[in-house]
Amino acid sequence: MGCGQGRLDNSRMVQEMHDREIRHVTAAEVAQLAETQAGELVGFLEKNQNPDSLSKAYGAKISKIGLEQGLKTTDPQARQVYEAYRYSQQHGQPLGRNVQKINAGEVFMVTAPADTGLWEIRLSRREIIRRAARSGQ
Repeated sequence: MGCGQGRLDNSRMVQEMHDREIRHVTAAEVAQLAETQAGELVGFLEKNQNPDSLSKAYGAKISKIGLEQGLKTTDPQARQVYEAYRYSQQHGQPLGRNVQKINAGEVFMVTAPADTGLWEIRLSRREIIRRAARSGQ
């Protein structure tokens, strides 16, 4: 207790300490967690959930972009994904969800078809692991 203010709420501090615990997670486990979280996010987005609230909850960058806009990216790995979508679209193949490691595996880029364009979701490796630890995965 400090100066008669009553009991301090230390739940945020306890959560932060838990988040900073060292965890051994293999690359395969992180990839599987990324797939799982990507599926959750895309499912929420398909139900017209607010991307801003999902972005905050998952620590992700979420945007809806057109295919042509995606093809103009300066990120060569991301451009390859968009070129594959364009190829599939041009050849009448179904467009599905895609998860790729970029930035030396520190970020997972998730793309999925949307009603007008594609969802692009970027999940950091760190946030994937943190979210999994919080949910007990």
